[in-house]
Amino acid sequence: MIGTLTEQVTLLTRQRTPDGGGGAAISWTEGDRLPAQVESLSSRRDTTAERDIGLMRLRITLRHRADIGHGTRLAHDGRTFRITSLQRTGKAREWLQLDAEEVRP
Repeated sequence: MIGTLTEQVTLLTRQRTPDGGGGAAISWTEGDRLPAQVESLSSRRDTTAERDIGLMRLRITLRHRADIGHGTRLAHDGRTFRITSLQRTGKAREWLQLDAEEVRP
């Protein structure tokens, strides 16, 4: 499996900053760059808010990390992705297989 981790993804960490009015502003900061195997999945259309855009979906495989979960985002090739499913794989469950969908503003 290690030989197939030929691409890089960037871990994005959620930052919550109080806005002074009882709410908070959410931003994402770049963290570690991680070696990964990245496969394209079928894309889907987003037709909310009178938009009709294609959203890319990926399957990303990387070494297991405890700090990656459903609230995590990753960046790849200038695009941001949110994790939609995750599964630990391998004999010792040392790999994470993530399905992720592109996030557009």
